[in-house]
Amino acid sequence: MLSSEQVIPSPRGPLWRKFCAAVAASGRIITCVHKVAENPQLVPFSVFRAFEGPRSDTRFPFPFSPPVLATRDKMHLTRIAVGAGLALASAISAQSEPQPSNPSTASVTDNYMGPAAFMWPPDRVWSGDMDNQAPCGSRAAAGNRTKFPITGGAVALVAQDDYYNSKISISYKEDPQTNTDFSVLLETIDISDLNPGHTCVSVPDAPSRVTAGTNATLQIIYKADWDAPHNQTFYACADITYVNQADFKLRIPCFNATEPGEDDKKFAAEKDKPAGDSKTPTTASSGGSGLKGGALAGVIVGSILGACAIAAAGLFLYRRREQKLRQLRLAKMEENAKKSDYRDDRSVELI
Repeated sequence: MLSSEQVIPSPRGPLWRKFCAAVAASGRIITCVHKVAENPQLVPFSVFRAFEGPRSDTRFPFPFSPPVLATRDKMHLTRIAVGAGLALASAISAQSEPQPSNPSTASVTDNYMGPAAFMWPPDRVWSGDMDNQAPCGSRAAAGNRTKFPITGGAVALVAQDDYYNSKISISYKEDPQTNTDFSVLLETIDISDLNPGHTCVSVPDAPSRVTAGTNATLQIIYKADWDAPHNQTFYACADITYVNQADFKLRIPCFNATEPGEDDKKFAAEKDKPAGDSKTPTTASSGGSGLKGGALAGVIVGSILGACAIAAAGLFLYRRREQKLRQLRLAKMEENAKKSDYRDDRSVELI
């Protein structure tokens, strides 16, 4: 059996460079510390994911370098800090490429999830042929429950595509089978239109009838045009066990880091188009420049090259003129020298 300090590769392939930990004692909570280097639009950020037991099906749509593994023992904090720095340096050069079956256009992708998912608490294993099937979009049954605080809870959502009309619900049944087993927990404008990346969502506290040890299942329902030209409904579920806030020692790995989605890119492209159908270019006298960045750069470069050409031509003509003047001066000096020699010869004969 592997110790908590050993690292094993994820079965999801070397492309992701993702690693998981196997724990020595079943049920012992460990934390994988990852450092992520995002695309140029995003600042590098940390990702913390906690899970129980030997579960190793981590799912992040970002290229990870090998994590530093640590128990919740404070003696390992130094090891975490040093390893996280090394992981960040390694992750800067990491890249990921989607498989042909992955329709994502995000800068970073994951071939083992749908358009969106729960990052924390970890959701049930994704299945591409089931993610449109209610209530949980997975073949897996309830299990691998994550400890979740009765108060002050939050969920971390992760996505590799735009997704809309999101709704988070909860069921207190041991293994919910239909959407009617769930009641809406959160359905607000804040999660109605989300972009690729990470989104942190605070959830309401559990009702008073819920006590520590109560099992529940969180569900997210959303729409996306993932693998079809039209929006479809997708499902994902995460199984939890409630614990008192005082007994919940984990810092929830929740943060916001997204990039523009397809709808934002289309809006920006439409905004950049010139108004009207007129093909006449805008002149400087119209009050605004009709040149975009690329055209303006071309004009500047052309002007510089033209100025250089003119300067070179002027230098060439100047040097030609100086050369002719120098030749004339030399010829005149030779002529004067000959005249001087002739006068000297005449003077000698006269004497």
